[in-house]
Amino acid sequence: YVGDAACEAFNTRVRRHLRNDDSIAPPKHDRYFKTNTLRKLVDRDLDLPDQGYAMLLIETAERFVGSEYHMFLRRTFLHQFDEVYKPGTPKDPVWLCGLFAILALGELYSNIPVCAHRSQADIPGTGFFLRALDLFEDLYEEPTVSYIETVLLLSYYSHALNRRNSAYIFTGLAMRLSMALGLHRELPAQLASPFEHEHRRRVWWTVYAFDRLCSLKLGHPVMIKDEDISVNLPSHNNLTSDDLEDLPDPKQILSSIAMARIAGSILQDLYQPRSRFAILPNVQKILAQLKDFIQSLPDELSLAKIASTACPGRALASLHVHCNHCIVLTTRPVFFQHFQSQATLPHVRASHGPCSAVMPALADACVSAATTCYKLLRRLWVNGQIVTLGGFDSQYLFSAATILAMSHSLKPTNSSRTLLEGSSSMLRIMGTSGNIPARGYYEQLAELKHDLE
Repeated sequence: YVGDAACEAFNTRVRRHLRNDDSIAPPKHDRYFKTNTLRKLVDRDLDLPDQGYAMLLIETAERFVGSEYHMFLRRTFLHQFDEVYKPGTPKDPVWLCGLFAILALGELYSNIPVCAHRSQADIPGTGFFLRALDLFEDLYEEPTVSYIETVLLLSYYSHALNRRNSAYIFTGLAMRLSMALGLHRELPAQLASPFEHEHRRRVWWTVYAFDRLCSLKLGHPVMIKDEDISVNLPSHNNLTSDDLEDLPDPKQILSSIAMARIAGSILQDLYQPRSRFAILPNVQKILAQLKDFIQSLPDELSLAKIASTACPGRALASLHVHCNHCIVLTTRPVFFQHFQSQATLPHVRASHGPCSAVMPALADACVSAATTCYKLLRRLWVNGQIVTLGGFDSQYLFSAATILAMSHSLKPTNSSRTLLEGSSSMLRIMGTSGNIPARGYYEQLAELKHDLE
């Protein structure tokens, strides 16, 4: 795929006009330097785990990630999984790379304990992840949708190792490859089957969500604007029953996409150099978007569903943790102004002007969202659903704990102390259990608490 600005695309448009034939296809990109040494051969022992254990890991990874994002074509993947254990079956290195990445995620989410004194190589899933990297190859000139799925899996596990730049680069690679395949554009209906169209959509919107997830974590600009995207949202319309086994109901994925869009607005409207001149209007605008999002959720995805269920699904809880994290990020600039005004002399407080009238309410909203975020994560902990060694749970916990620490310093109460001590303890335990990001977050939180005293 090339966009309209490309010379090849213009040449094709001219030829279609001259010949009055819209079926003329753009030229194929098949002339470039090729070498077989770039292709990895799977001609040695794969060192696959026991098939039963591997299946357990696949199901675990799918439980934690599979309903929020598209990971793989489930029915097709499981068929290939059965085949790979049969002697003499041809081995596809791209598929195997994806398999080992999924096994790494599954072992990570199994919450297998890691002692603090053990090496980083003992983090669950690391062995599988290194095997996946060994199988990863450069197919940038001839990418496929399944290749992009594999790149995304490598990105997701990288967060657990606190290799956040690697995760960001893998996500960027997936984004660029997706655009090279034209996944961000809706294909004419006649060019692919309904199943192929939907597969492309699911992969694209997962790449889109990952881009915003990584960008939000690092504070970087997003890689594509919404106005440059024309592909339809995921849907299960026109899919057969067999298709639905590969591409299930996208209800949860649609919610993740909506949150990703808001995350893009947060980055663009609140955390870019020019955005500081209109902080308050932008904060109110994004809060309105978040409110509309929460109100638009179906009953089975609402926060009330979590409250009324003894052990809510992990994906549902993750959705609301991320939502409250976004509320924290949206209101945090105003909360910090409020914090500064309360910690300085009276004549300095008045310098905030018109913002001062709404500042306390927005500051309270920030603290409330941080509290909700912590309580949701605490409930996941109690239910055995927290990802003890994961990169995202520890980040959300650190974000909430920072606000709770600042709030407690302004207005110390027994309740605020309990919230702060609880979030701090969770970070400490995650860190001593082997969570690399949590160790750093706990140290940063301890330094902040010391400075606040």
